Amino acid sequence: MTEVIHGLDIPGTQVTTMYDGFHGTIYGSFVDQRAVDINVVQKWAGDRPARILDLCCGVGRFARTLAADGHSVTAVDLSEDMIGRARGLWHDKAGQAPGRVEFMTGDATSLDLGEQFDVIVVGGLSLSTLDDDGRISTLKVIRRHLAHGGTLLCDYMPRPDWTGTKENHLSFSFPSDNGKAFTVMSVRQAPSEGRQISNMYSEIIGENGSTQRILSAETVGYLDPPTVVEELQSAGLRVEEEVEIKLPTGSDDSFFCFVMVRCTAV
Repeated sequence: MTEVIHGLDIPGTQVTTMYDGFHGTIYGSFVDQRAVDINVVQKWAGDRPARILDLCCGVGRFARTLAADGHSVTAVDLSEDMIGRARGLWHDKAGQAPGRVEFMTGDATSLDLGEQFDVIVVGGLSLSTLDDDGRISTLKVIRRHLAHGGTLLCDYMPRPDWTGTKENHLSFSFPSDNGKAFTVMSVRQAPSEGRQISNMYSEIIGENGSTQRILSAETVGYLDPPTVVEELQSAGLRVEEEVEIKLPTGSDDSFFCFVMVRCTAV
């Protein structure tokens, strides 16, 4: 579905990824407000100052928190827009943080920084957004950059234990830089298809009455826990601990569930 939407040619409509442009600003704001997993990452990263690689860092919420705890962080993301926002958010806090952050763009499936780290963080369900080949390639990149005995902190979305489909919607309006805007988001959970699909549509109405339309989509694949463990082990990463986290969808009594995993490089 994501590939279909990104391949559309709709007159008067800009089709982008969820991480770039106007939608990147909205997506980054939503994700940056989520704090339920940050405490787990802080605990697993430890108190001793460490060299940390934050892979697929987005707007840098883990990187900023870990640097505030005294760690030295290298934060990498494929999206130049995400890295730009991350640098801006860090700029206001850098002077007070005991640690440091270096932001850079890079592809997690082929990254080669030529160095190793004590801890690697891959959050935001990034592994679940990759296809099988991309995920395996990323795990190889992780192991190459993780020192022996180092710690990997990652997460993934497991397949729900119910059948059928569920769809949730959210709409809101707000001022934009040059007028007014509204956004509609939908999230469709489809365990039988092995995926969750998020769509985002926005219209920006300028002061002169002009309208800009933007459409984005993102697919998150459900991963089976035994498969995740096997892939991690094959990459030289031993699973030490798992934590399941549930987030309410805001509709009926349903939840989004994801699993955080702590591994050791062997």
